[in-house]
Amino acid sequence: MSPWVKRLMAWLSGLLIAVLMVVVNLLFWGPLPAAWLWVGAQVNYRTNSISLGIFVAFVGMLLTLMGALAVLKRLDHAWVLVRRAAGYDQRKGIIGPVFATTVVVGTVCFTIWLVFIAGLGPSLAPRS
Repeated sequence: MSPWVKRLMAWLSGLLIAVLMVVVNLLFWGPLPAAWLWVGAQVNYRTNSISLGIFVAFVGMLLTLMGALAVLKRLDHAWVLVRRAAGYDQRKGIIGPVFATTVVVGTVCFTIWLVFIAGLGPSLAPRS
């Protein structure tokens, strides 16, 4: 395999890992909390205990987020290794810029949802 093809494959692998990191980070902004709120609601419904439902949702969300952060750290380390294999002098990971990007995207999406779709929209609009 030629050096150019190896470098291209390493670059594509790095891009795939970075995209996967963005997807996992975006899960923090809605799907994971919503899933654990649903589980907590099911526990509440089946046991008729609001406290147990909240506890299960909180602990489950916390453990899932910590597990996802561990996965992100491993992906970040793999990204550094792939970049080094491609011939780049890569010393730092990409986890910081990925977090910053997903915070901006998540904040914008949540604000649009809150103001225009579900939350504050009707209360901000003038009544006729």
